[in-house]
Amino acid sequence: MSRNQEDKIAILCKNEGYTFIGWVDGNDSKYSKFEWYCEKNHKNSTMAKGFLKAGHRCDICNFGFFRRNAQALDHLYLIKLDNENESFIKIGRTFDLQKRMEEFKEVGYVATILSNVRANHETIFKLEQTYHKALADYQYIPTIKFVGWTECYNEVVLSELKVISKNNFYLKQLNT
Repeated sequence: MSRNQEDKIAILCKNEGYTFIGWVDGNDSKYSKFEWYCEKNHKNSTMAKGFLKAGHRCDICNFGFFRRNAQALDHLYLIKLDNENESFIKIGRTFDLQKRMEEFKEVGYVATILSNVRANHETIFKLEQTYHKALADYQYIPTIKFVGWTECYNEVVLSELKVISKNNFYLKQLNT
């Protein structure tokens, strides 16, 4: 990695209130990792390319939030996942809903979309975090692991949600 790339990282860190610590594995390529602290003092280790080109930031503060795509169209979905051994609910977000449904099929689940809300990524991300926090007591651990397996819930969670239409759902407790 050129000194120019390190300078760009240092400038971004300073401008965004982060503290650059140093390189983990050398600084000779865009795939090299460096360590840094976010403004909330969370320690991170990030690939230079991800930080500079993809906008990757604090894994703790912004897990799943893509700052550069804040205004891109995103999906917040409520789905039921089934196979011969289990049935549960998943709430998640994706930029490509069709691709996500295929991913569930590839690992052995039949996915039924109960609801799908579309808005900009920043809005969807914040809404998704609200759901996950409010429904934490209902968490379900699937027998097959997949991307987003920690965002699954027992079917009883549906009693906490109100599904108005296939394009709208919300937490009852937030809207009573």
